[in-house]
Amino acid sequence: MKTRIRKKSGKQYLYADISFSGFRVKSSLGISVHSGRFNQKTEQVENCSDDVEINELINRFKIEIQRALRQLQLDNDISTHSVKREVELIKSRLTDPKHSDDDKTYLLPYAQRHILRSTNVKKPNTIKQYRTCYKHLTAFERTLKKRISFDCVNH
Repeated sequence: MKTRIRKKSGKQYLYADISFSGFRVKSSLGISVHSGRFNQKTEQVENCSDDVEINELINRFKIEIQRALRQLQLDNDISTHSVKREVELIKSRLTDPKHSDDDKTYLLPYAQRHILRSTNVKKPNTIKQYRTCYKHLTAFERTLKKRISFDCVNH
């Protein structure tokens, strides 16, 4: 992934330029910095009051995009449209304060997605064990009468 810059009105707007399996996708990251503050070689913001937060956000974008590309590769769903869709989802999740991703913080929806993603990759006996574990977790949630989140797993 490369980060491209477009200058407009004294600001630089950051773009992801992704080349993956013969496809190329360019997408805005929704991040703007003052002109001249972005170092293209290090792909980091420098000499800015909030450079630590922006650099952390840029790094999270890179990690999330790489994770999404790997998942698309595992799902055999590699196309320009699917890559662009994933980048837009990541963008809304990381930069939109109104975006809620509550489902991902709960254990059961995560486990269910994991089982669905693993069905074509893992052996049938492994999937059977996953489903048994999922069934026990569902029963445990019913006993507790509340949803299990990742925040409260060790408590």
